[in-house]
Amino acid sequence: MKKLFFILVAALAFACNDTSAIDELNVENQSVVANEPIGTVVSEDAIVEGEELSTSLIFMREEEKLARDVYLTFYELFEAEIFENIAASEQKHTDAIQQLITLYGFTDPVTEDVRGVFQNKDLQELYDLLIEQGSGSLVDALEVGALIEEVDIKDLNDAEVYITDDEVLLVYNNLLKGSRNHLRAFAGQLELLGETYYAQILDDEYFTDIVNSEMETGGMMSGDGLGNGSQHGYGMGKGNNREGDGSQPKDGSCNNG
Repeated sequence: MKKLFFILVAALAFACNDTSAIDELNVENQSVVANEPIGTVVSEDAIVEGEELSTSLIFMREEEKLARDVYLTFYELFEAEIFENIAASEQKHTDAIQQLITLYGFTDPVTEDVRGVFQNKDLQELYDLLIEQGSGSLVDALEVGALIEEVDIKDLNDAEVYITDDEVLLVYNNLLKGSRNHLRAFAGQLELLGETYYAQILDDEYFTDIVNSEMETGGMMSGDGLGNGSQHGYGMGKGNNREGDGSQPKDGSCNNG
């Protein structure tokens, strides 16, 4: 797991901070002010902000797709419905980012939505690595799932430092809620299997606060259906007709994706 951690952090740190990714995707850096009338002076800060926004959205679009693709593959391998259910949530996440990309006139990197295919070369390599790492056993797959959610949380938190657009921040905040819920679910399922998942990327205290707190609700997304089976509503099944502890509806639904 430590080997995977170091490779993962290096790959994602490079991919998320490398602005040349936009050039590779043939993206025209259109900021929100790109449609200003001729003669309007566009400040350098506004141009930089637009480039940062496009870089962030384009990366997040494929990062959320990566999570979906990994979970769908693991579902086929292990038939553990937690992967199918969270993959459905990740579909909502990547769709939400796609809508923002369209709203601001950026170029969507997902030209053809093919599982396991990415424009970003670093994410392509990362996907291949994660599939290899998680295909050995169900425990391996669940650990990879938890790790993916840790990375999502870190990247979203980092992005919120320099993104100022209210619409984007609203979406990112809801994606954070979903990713924290997914991390709780994977950690909880590992606990049911007698395994303990330790933080690989997040600060230990922050990680512990997340996994020991209740599932979050609210926001624009709903219907994870993570299931029950542990104190936070985790479980392998879709959640229908399972016992609950009152922290989530007994049908396994979750009010935030």
